[in-house]
Amino acid sequence: MIPVPLLTVISLPIRDPSIFSLSAEQKEIFTEWKRPEQYLDARRDLEQIMVATSEIDLAQDLATDCSVVASLCAAIRHFTPKKASLLPSLMYPYDHQAMRPGISKTGKYVFRMNFNGCWRRVVIDDRLPVSSTDRAIYVVDRRNPQLIWPALIEKAYLKIRGGYDFPGSNSGTDLHVLTGWIPEQIFLQR
Repeated sequence: MIPVPLLTVISLPIRDPSIFSLSAEQKEIFTEWKRPEQYLDARRDLEQIMVATSEIDLAQDLATDCSVVASLCAAIRHFTPKKASLLPSLMYPYDHQAMRPGISKTGKYVFRMNFNGCWRRVVIDDRLPVSSTDRAIYVVDRRNPQLIWPALIEKAYLKIRGGYDFPGSNSGTDLHVLTGWIPEQIFLQR
């Protein structure tokens, strides 16, 4: 009898077949969807794509989803690495020892979002829309430009909303989807 060699499991990158729409302005500068190792500085350690080295300062450029970015900004201190962080319950993979999002070997990320009244599993890949200019189509961190987990959260949210040309909504609604928190509106008058 000839011994059968053990099969080696190879982790191939996944590719989410979902179509993400772009606005006309975004389409003008859109180059292609790229994985972090394709558009970040090759000398940079890829582990750093999940680590903020200074305080997070999110900004949008050509992203039309201002309410989503505002929601991320409002909740960012609850997403940052610490014991009470929301990210471990909302994002997979997550490195519990380092208390930060993990890096998927296959580029597959799973998010838990509260959409239309129930928790839903949203699966995306790590490809982000890259621009032919210095303008960004996805949310970026001005102080930590290598940080991609906010952009992955944004991509997962925009997947259930139809794409990057999402016109925005109410930040309270977006925050509810991202965190499950029930929004309270306070109307300010003179």
